[in-house]
Amino acid sequence: MNDLERFEHRYFCDSSSSDSVEKTLNSFEILTRISYPLPVTETIYFTYGAKAGYEAPTGLTIRLRRYASELSDIMEITGDTFLLEIKTDNRASGISVKERISISGVDAIKLFAGIDDRFSLRQRLGIGSNRQLLPTGAMQSYRCHWIHQSGLRLTFDKDIRFFLFKENLYVARMVATLGEAKLEFKFPKASECGSILEESIVAACGCTKRPPNYLGRKARGCVQMHMGKRAEC
Repeated sequence: MNDLERFEHRYFCDSSSSDSVEKTLNSFEILTRISYPLPVTETIYFTYGAKAGYEAPTGLTIRLRRYASELSDIMEITGDTFLLEIKTDNRASGISVKERISISGVDAIKLFAGIDDRFSLRQRLGIGSNRQLLPTGAMQSYRCHWIHQSGLRLTFDKDIRFFLFKENLYVARMVATLGEAKLEFKFPKASECGSILEESIVAACGCTKRPPNYLGRKARGCVQMHMGKRAEC
């Protein structure tokens, strides 16, 4: 398990502008693009479910993540290794602290459902013994990466898709797309890189800043809208 502290700023643009923004980021000589063999990010979110309005514990984001080679319409949690990420947000300082654990997808389900907490995480995170955190919704996107010598990392997520777990706790199907792409700046806590670099990149890309919980609100709204509808394959 490791802790990561950094500042995160998020911007969005219409999906129709995705290719233009990507080309603009590639044109910055001060940024180095990093390519990965598995560019598709799959993220499963844990919430308290329908009775609690699909809310997560206050101040916490708990998600299960893995990487794939292609976008898909079906997402399945298996016994394969996933990355469990627990993020604590300090809204006053704007700093996020993350803990990451490699874990079987099935074990993660059991952990937060209260069946098997071998890491004793539920108690430490203040999750009551009578509460279950369940995988209600998920997102998938094609992610591009750039880095700057200051330690700044930029990620650009396009083709953002929303999924719902309606059949059971292990299979999710796509129900909607966001219609927007996300540009995220990730500054190390110790970085002295100022806002000028960020402002120049955002101005060139034409993106709009959103609050930290913007994408989460969109995802939760999608869950609430589609939970009563039949998910299409």
